[in-house]
Amino acid sequence: PTRPRPTMAQGDTAWRLISHLSLNYISIADNPDKGAQALRELVGIYAPAGDRVVAKQLEGIVDIASRPIVRRMSDEVLSTAVRGLEITLSFDDSFFEGSGAYLLGAVLERFFRKYVTINSFTETVLRTQQRGEIARWRPEAGLGRMI
Repeated sequence: PTRPRPTMAQGDTAWRLISHLSLNYISIADNPDKGAQALRELVGIYAPAGDRVVAKQLEGIVDIASRPIVRRMSDEVLSTAVRGLEITLSFDDSFFEGSGAYLLGAVLERFFRKYVTINSFTETVLRTQQRGEIARWRPEAGLGRMI
């Protein structure tokens, strides 16, 4: 079982959680200089305090980049071209010894889908400095609410 954790309502963690409610992940992916640091901070909100393994893995997030793309998407009735966003995550494998970068990439892929509108999509690409591209998730429609 997971060890109990104290409440996160103390210190600046509460304010960081509140700011997460108005998250705009595109700003993370649009800023090549600060994007990786912003993503590390965002994921770090949910990391167990004092967990050195998780802290080391977060340091392994080297870069995040995005670019607009168009893909053909279809359902049972209609096939059409849809605009979306390709998000490329770059990790350093040396920070993931004993575990893999793939699991963190899969979690982030799902996370990004939750913050894109339902009439768009994300296509997440996972790269490592040592092995190059190791995963490309298929384009998935957003899970966010339509405005």
